[in-house]
Amino acid sequence: MEPTQRIEALFHDTLEPRIAALESLRTSVKRYITKSALCVGLPFAAVKFGDTVANALGLSSTAAAVLGMASVGLLIVGAAWAVVKYLLPGMTAHADYKSRFKREIATEVFRIVCPTATYSPTAGLARHDFDEAGLFTTQGSFSSDDRVHGTIGQTPFEAAEVRRTYSTGGKNSRLVMVFHGLFFHIDFNKSLRGITLVQPESAPSDRIGSREGLRPVMLENPAFAKAFAVYASDEVEARYVLTPVMMDRILALRGRIDKPIYLAFKHSRAYLAVHFGRSLFEPGIAETTSLESVQEMAAQFALAEGIVNELDLNTRIWTKGVDDSWLQRRP
Repeated sequence: MEPTQRIEALFHDTLEPRIAALESLRTSVKRYITKSALCVGLPFAAVKFGDTVANALGLSSTAAAVLGMASVGLLIVGAAWAVVKYLLPGMTAHADYKSRFKREIATEVFRIVCPTATYSPTAGLARHDFDEAGLFTTQGSFSSDDRVHGTIGQTPFEAAEVRRTYSTGGKNSRLVMVFHGLFFHIDFNKSLRGITLVQPESAPSDRIGSREGLRPVMLENPAFAKAFAVYASDEVEARYVLTPVMMDRILALRGRIDKPIYLAFKHSRAYLAVHFGRSLFEPGIAETTSLESVQEMAAQFALAEGIVNELDLNTRIWTKGVDDSWLQRRP
């Protein structure tokens, strides 16, 4: 049976009844969100558009001021009421819904897609391993969950959802999303002395890490050069890593995923980041979980095997052995 058929059978035979059993939790979370928004949103609208309303009603300046103060008071009361009555219970309900969804739905999907690996919904990738790749700036907050680890063929790997953001600070402070997506940490099939980084040609400069000590590398593949910028500590080694076949494989992977991808090759490790810009394995709140949502989750879980196969990492070069010691570390 094809993987898509197995996922569809799993959905109808096992997951659909479980999703139905979770519906009361999902709808209660949705109600809490809606009521919280109304408690805060209506008074906020009264404050924001108070002058417009006062002018439309022809109120005096004194009456308009009274209306403004009343609106502010309602906003404060509404916010306090929303926090106590809806927000806190809603957070508890959402945590329960999320936990049960990952345990009862996501875990079952993972078992079908990645039978040789382990899925730990509440565990994540170590911050050190994310920063070690050198792909992104190290400033800002870091969070990670949905860790997957194991072996695909001969190749040990781990992957997790990672989110990093930072605030620019100052008067016009804004939040910069550095990375939000899947990050893969894989045993590479070649031993390296230096580091080679591959990033989208259009990668925002305020998100990438320092390239100090690295030099741009021009490669004889026009399609690859148009899609990616390459930086390396050793140009010869970069060409050893990014062979014509490897460049074609990376381009094929990029085309299949259709998301920005970043790669780092360092020591005996390969790192690959796929930027989705959103959460991946979280249950939906607005609508019930559909077959399409489950199929998308399965495709995301299957990325690890796809990457190992696309990049041909199970082909071991000369005496390069397999090192899975780093998988035993606690994140």
